Amino acid sequence: MSVYGYTQNYRLRKIAFDSRGWQTDEWSNLDVIDGILASAGTPIPFVVAGGTADVVTLTYSPVVAAYVLGLQLSFIASGTNTGAMTINANGLGAKALKGAGGSAMSVGQITTGMYVKAIYNGTDFTVIQPSYTNTQTPHITTAASGASPDSTADDFYIENDNDVGSSWLSPAGYSVRLYFGRPLVPAAGGLRYDHSTDTLYIRNNAVENVSFDSSGRMRQLNVPAFTASKSTTGSFPATTTDMLFNTELLDNNSNYDPATGKFTAPIAGVYHFDTSLVGSIGSGADVRVFGRFFKNGSAVGDEFSFVFASGPAATTSRGFAMALAAGDYVTVRYNYTIGASTIGAWNAVFSGHLVG
Repeated sequence: MSVYGYTQNYRLRKIAFDSRGWQTDEWSNLDVIDGILASAGTPIPFVVAGGTADVVTLTYSPVVAAYVLGLQLSFIASGTNTGAMTINANGLGAKALKGAGGSAMSVGQITTGMYVKAIYNGTDFTVIQPSYTNTQTPHITTAASGASPDSTADDFYIENDNDVGSSWLSPAGYSVRLYFGRPLVPAAGGLRYDHSTDTLYIRNNAVENVSFDSSGRMRQLNVPAFTASKSTTGSFPATTTDMLFNTELLDNNSNYDPATGKFTAPIAGVYHFDTSLVGSIGSGADVRVFGRFFKNGSAVGDEFSFVFASGPAATTSRGFAMALAAGDYVTVRYNYTIGASTIGAWNAVFSGHLVG
């Protein structure tokens, strides 16, 4: 007669094999599988945090063996944080605990007795519960009542009289955020308005790349821009040689190479370039110097020239705008055609930036 049994946790059915000798092994294997399922289905229990309010230590049993992508930890805060925070689980090392958007925790964002849940993104832990601390009474204003919202409350305000829209209000000194996220990056893009400076920030790829200050002036991070110079005495290079402006005065994003004299466009767009030359021959025959911009080794725009005569220093300059594709490069060539090839002392400058 066949006798059936079941595992303890997940009630896996143990099939009886009558008198066959390997029944015991099969039942044992099912017990192992049952144990694995039970272990995998058990979340890491939350613990009361140790350490300090800002430098948190967590001791779990069973222990957390390693920080792995997607690992979630939970704990009861033992104090109110005073600034940026770190957590250290089972002595694996301190990792930054950050708020939504990857920003450092602000003062009072975690309070004593608060249940905190965080997820590991491969570098830091991000708080996923609670998403923020609301120390005021939230409320929603939804009509054109003319009443002013509470100056200290977190508000979602909808006006429906002459103007229609929505407004997120927060206490003075704090920022209002509207973020758009993706898995493990809850604030990949969006907007942030800083009350203290009346500055609007635009965020993409988890970085605030553009801002508008209280006067409406725009600031962009990582805008391709450079200025390089060359100061020397002696001969000009040959007509087929790009001038090497070997002293970098500015090179935002490192798109100019002083070793080759090339500016390489990191993205497609319209760029504006300038070049100038100051020199003096001191005495002797006049020297006519020609200059020109080159794109990917081919001349662009008109050639410009200037005569350096004996006496005081003279200067020439030229600006030029051109459309570039990503990877295009721009150089400048100066050369003489009339008079001596040597100017007593001269200085040349090459600069450019992305217009849009």
